[in-house]
Amino acid sequence: MSDPVESLVIIHLSSLDSYADLEYEATEDREGSYDLAFRMAAAVLKHQGPVFIVDQGWYGLGRESRPRWRFLDEIGVGSEEGGMDYERWQEKVDELKTYQQRGPERDITWIKFDEEHSEWDKFLKLLTRLLKKAKTAKVVLGGLFFEHDLSEGCVTATYHFLKKYFPTEVALDLVGCVNDFYEPGQDLPGGYTRGEGSSKG
Repeated sequence: MSDPVESLVIIHLSSLDSYADLEYEATEDREGSYDLAFRMAAAVLKHQGPVFIVDQGWYGLGRESRPRWRFLDEIGVGSEEGGMDYERWQEKVDELKTYQQRGPERDITWIKFDEEHSEWDKFLKLLTRLLKKAKTAKVVLGGLFFEHDLSEGCVTATYHFLKKYFPTEVALDLVGCVNDFYEPGQDLPGGYTRGEGSSKG
């Protein structure tokens, strides 16, 4: 009898850019964003079951994108040894479509989802189908954004939905929270807004 399958799901990788931007506005540093990027990458590489990365596929142009590119480097995306061509994926893969990365370090299922272009309901149903197809017995969630009181964030919204179908755990060392840098109720800089399903992820 095979062991139960535990799937790791990273939500909204591109929102790591927003996390880095929020961190810089609050601290004039991006150290926490790099730390989160490296922790998520290490978790992806050592995870024994299926890995799913949900990503909006935003173009990375500024310093706030550097932690995301370090994450991609760490997991072998765009490496000379093979793996996934991330920039081609950004341009060629349509919303709510998947891409199967084969190596070089490990296989990963990528899902393109940006709530500005697709509905949450459709994404969550797609993710659930993929997890069931992978014979998932438990889900571990990471990514952006989460809040400990379960009040907001895209990881939070995913958790609320998936726990109806699978035992689901949020890995607290693999999530970014607005409240890492800003007190509850505090105004956010640069047009950022609170609440799940916001354009800032």
